[in-house]
Amino acid sequence: MNLADETNARNLRDFLLLYNQLTEQCFDRCVYNFNRKDVSNRENDCVYMCADRYVAFNQKTMHIFMEQQNLKQQAAIQAATNLANTPSLPVPNLSTTTPSVSPS
Repeated sequence: MNLADETNARNLRDFLLLYNQLTEQCFDRCVYNFNRKDVSNRENDCVYMCADRYVAFNQKTMHIFMEQQNLKQQAAIQAATNLANTPSLPVPNLSTTTPSVSPS
């Protein structure tokens, strides 16, 4: 499986997880009458409003996440640039010989 296939599979899995969470949450909040085989107008409106709120919240969360990731990436690039532009400390030359002391 190549990288594109893995990414697509992960995206599908994330979408299905989000869809399942949305469905469960909105169903639990909105559907309360099981004596009829169809959904009432009130339940239907509640499900639409719940789904709209859930999607809007998820979009806002992802937007903020992407902004924060972008700021982190810019900070990392700036830190790497600063590190690359920092003059390095001189390295001592260990190959020079020290004067030897002769025994007297």
